[in-house]
Amino acid sequence: KRLNHPGGLQHQVMAMKASSEQIKQAATFIQASTIVIHGTEDPIFPLDHGQALAKSIAKAQLVIINGMGHNLNTHFYHPIIDCIKKVSREN
Repeated sequence: KRLNHPGGLQHQVMAMKASSEQIKQAATFIQASTIVIHGTEDPIFPLDHGQALAKSIAKAQLVIINGMGHNLNTHFYHPIIDCIKKVSREN
């Protein structure tokens, strides 16, 4: 069960802003083949965030899932699994 605290969202946003440069730098150290899966309907991180992340990882492949938002639900399990299988076969 998630904890619902009135200041929780504000604290999360502040933490994200404070660590954004560290996160950008960390991605450049990833050496493994990587799949960045991003939904077109993410209200928290728009599509350009997924695109920037994929560009910052040397061996990344961006997969865009139409209609998917920020939270994963069972409706998108099969497309994600198929994507992972396809990329695994290619590598």
